[in-house]
Amino acid sequence: MGKAGLARFAWIVLAYSVLVILFGAFVRAGLHGDGCGAHWPGCNGALFPDGTSLNASIEFGHRASSGLLGLLVIGLFIWAMKSLAKGHPGRKAAAFVLFFTFTEAAIGAVLVKTGWVALDTSLGRVFMMSYHLINTFLLLGSLVLTAHFAAGGERIKLRGHGGDGTAVVVGVAGFLLLGITGAISALGDTIFPVQSLAEGLQRDIAPTSHVAERLRMFHPLIATSVGLFLLFSCGYVAKSRPDAVTRKWAKWVVGSFLSQMAF
Repeated sequence: MGKAGLARFAWIVLAYSVLVILFGAFVRAGLHGDGCGAHWPGCNGALFPDGTSLNASIEFGHRASSGLLGLLVIGLFIWAMKSLAKGHPGRKAAAFVLFFTFTEAAIGAVLVKTGWVALDTSLGRVFMMSYHLINTFLLLGSLVLTAHFAAGGERIKLRGHGGDGTAVVVGVAGFLLLGITGAISALGDTIFPVQSLAEGLQRDIAPTSHVAERLRMFHPLIATSVGLFLLFSCGYVAKSRPDAVTRKWAKWVVGSFLSQMAF
């Protein structure tokens, strides 16, 4: 029940969270989001699916995996409250993990109850998807901070660092914007599929196109701009603060971005 064990458990919960998120992306891309109808947390009016519908089984499986994540997060929060002293930043980070996990579940319930799943084209779905992604990023970030603080990591302070702090803040903001446009673009690809690049470009610029289609044209431009800024920022910060830790994380950011572009 010590701090080292708490840090390891936080990393485990983080890894499992990523798997749940990937499962959710599969549910959206595979158009399985309406498998349980407009019922939540039950499925088609029952507590469990009857097994006759593949969509229902997949959708309910995602809900079950999310429910297990909720239990793990509750355990993480209790562990942090018991093993960390009052005022320890790890306690606050764990509380944020719990909060964002419950808001994540609430967002999922809203999407199901309103029918903003599968091929639904409601504008509200676009906004909710954006909020959903931001909440997911905040949840993952809180888990990382919980592990960081539990392992004895120092508090993170952005003030008083001049251009370095500004570069980090702007980079994070750009990263969030990139994620939002990517999520909306992916939604557009799902509900408005095209057969060729030419058809896609024509529909992207048409004034009558859905917002999810029109954003597909801007997402690559935003990705390129944010990517170049991140590469520049990492080089700038690593040069102005040439310590091993800064260089290591700068390389991680650059490597992750290049991997993302390759995918």
